[in-house]
Amino acid sequence: MLTKKQTIFLAAFAVALAAAFAMPAFAADADWVKPVNEGVKSLTSSLVAIAGGVIGIAIVGYAIWGAFKQRLEMPTFVTLFICGLLVGIGPAAIVWWIDLVKQS
Repeated sequence: MLTKKQTIFLAAFAVALAAAFAMPAFAADADWVKPVNEGVKSLTSSLVAIAGGVIGIAIVGYAIWGAFKQRLEMPTFVTLFICGLLVGIGPAAIVWWIDLVKQS
């Protein structure tokens, strides 16, 4: 059973959450997607370059370590490879999704 204080807090939280979700709808006439696009493009250009390089070095380093040890564990290699794919494809997928939202 909720106390009166907990009920009031829960109701206030629900109202604040509803207002936060309604903000894009209130700003639908404005170009509210433009700052999001600029932020995503900035993150795409900087983080993908850095993370792609780090993951690439990790894959090469793991392959060299596996060659010295004569033991290459494929699950680890596949995990590194999938991380590289996500770093490369993820930002493009986000931009694509934002463009879909902007069109509708």
